[in-house]
Amino acid sequence: MKTFRSQRGVSLIELLVSMVIGLVVVGAIVVNYTSTGATSARQTALGQMGEDAQLAFNLLARDLQMAGYSEPTKIDAAATTFTKIYSGRPMFACATPMVNPKVALSGSKEDGVTCTAAGPSVSTATHALVVNYQGTNANAVLNAANVPTNCLGSEAIAMTTVGPPVYNYRFVSNRYYVDTSGTTGRPELKCAAPGEDGQPLIENVEAMRISLGQADAANPRRPVRYVAPDQLVGGDWGTVVAVRICLLMRSSEKLLAAEDDNKYIDCSGAEVASADGRLRRAFYSTVALRNKTAF
Repeated sequence: MKTFRSQRGVSLIELLVSMVIGLVVVGAIVVNYTSTGATSARQTALGQMGEDAQLAFNLLARDLQMAGYSEPTKIDAAATTFTKIYSGRPMFACATPMVNPKVALSGSKEDGVTCTAAGPSVSTATHALVVNYQGTNANAVLNAANVPTNCLGSEAIAMTTVGPPVYNYRFVSNRYYVDTSGTTGRPELKCAAPGEDGQPLIENVEAMRISLGQADAANPRRPVRYVAPDQLVGGDWGTVVAVRICLLMRSSEKLLAAEDDNKYIDCSGAEVASADGRLRRAFYSTVALRNKTAF
């Protein structure tokens, strides 16, 4: 006949210890999962910010490379030299916001854009950029009627030279700036044109800063200095041969916890704390101007 040893159950202390160990393990898994999810969300946001900045740079660079473009034409059939159809400033920039981004042209040589007065926050104000050139079938997007268009997709302005000779052409004046007055409430890079309200191009662009690469008489083809738009030596926009752009991008959602490092470097080189929990990063690009206009 078999005998059985007496069996004893788990004591309360052993059960409590097991539960504590289980909770520690589960807690570690939850913390790791949460941390991994937060890190993944931040990496995704940074990737999106980089893609948006690159898209904005592509749009701006394409236009800037056309700045000042004008088809050469002879004054008359016997002439041996050529003159430019458009001889106005190739580009213009403001160290403060534009007074009116959609202001009409003030003549064949002027885009009419003026800058707001410098205020106490001028050092951190977002800049504005204007790009002017003659639009042709080769350098502009065409509409269904094969007419060159501006950044809004509208027909470029029909212009006529004073002459002689009289020459009909299309003029593009694209005005880029950052604005938060849209329906989404997000800061957006916008583009306006003479007589046309600005339309958003890229969302979550919080600021745009411009530095002008200026040439001089001894070095007419390369920049000898980079200056802010309000510090252009001599005010001669025909001496600008390069433009350096900084775009301050932000994440669309709040991703930073209270214990996270919320510091970032803005476009002026200052260390700033993010006050709303969004990621921010400054991106830079430099564009060489292909067409040097003297006037």
